Amino acid sequence: MSWLTESIRTIKAISKPEHAPPLPMFEQIVPDNVPAASVLLFYGYPGVPATQRLGVHIYGCTYHPPFHAAVMLRDGLFHNVGKFRTDKLLESEFKSTRRIDALVYPMLESQRRDIVRAAELDTSVPKTLIEITDYGIGQFLNFGFSFIGKGKQPVCSANVVQVMGTAGIRCSDNTASETAPWDIFNHAMKNQLTVEKRTVWVGEKYLPHS
Repeated sequence: MSWLTESIRTIKAISKPEHAPPLPMFEQIVPDNVPAASVLLFYGYPGVPATQRLGVHIYGCTYHPPFHAAVMLRDGLFHNVGKFRTDKLLESEFKSTRRIDALVYPMLESQRRDIVRAAELDTSVPKTLIEITDYGIGQFLNFGFSFIGKGKQPVCSANVVQVMGTAGIRCSDNTASETAPWDIFNHAMKNQLTVEKRTVWVGEKYLPHS
């Protein structure tokens, strides 16, 4: 596929609303009981419509896909890849229009500690007054425009694969830089006997479509 054909296809995809059905709710779990080193998936609005539309129109998601992925730490904190890599309170994301699920992987306590430690060491801050972000913009654009270089900085889902991988936990069938949030969910579905799926939060105005 030429770069022009791909560009036209991607622009059409992100311009078209997606109406894939939301996933059924999983067994609920209260935030304080989400184990450390679990993976969090975020759905709804405000999200990243371009990501969600690509998931449905280009990557074939048959359900409303997650727009964000992160790793749970402890004491209500999770490791977030946004403008910079920071640790945030999970409750700060409990918006009325969102849903958050947790994927719980079988692991040893030593692996759990290694993952949390890797995430804690992964935080970043602006290095200069003019630095706006160290988010993996190249990786993000590469999902729709494969001719754009991926760069070294990760998107949220790539970071999840990297952090989980420090303890040998696999959460995607793809390499880190080729993993979108829905790839993490699809991998969990292929391993339903070992990966537990739980719903942490559903806002009263959760609107899955963008």
